[in-house]
Amino acid sequence: MGAYNSSDERLKKRPPGFWPADKGADKWGQRNGIGKKEGRRRFHDIKKDDNMPGAADDYSVNPDTGEVLDPTGEDVGNLNDGRF
Repeated sequence: MGAYNSSDERLKKRPPGFWPADKGADKWGQRNGIGKKEGRRRFHDIKKDDNMPGAADDYSVNPDTGEVLDPTGEDVGNLNDGRF
């Protein structure tokens, strides 16, 4: 999986460096040697503990830092803090 095309509509609403959560968590997991599945699992653990979980919520993940933002842009966790 390569970098996102800057014309991707989902990226226009996100702070610089943040990707749609599913793709960002995948890339973070790859970069940290734990795999896509573990990256996604950690994201979903953070999301379920947030005050606005839901399938339609548009969370963001920074694949470089692991930072997770909720749809309002609030920092709600970091993939680096997840359990193994």
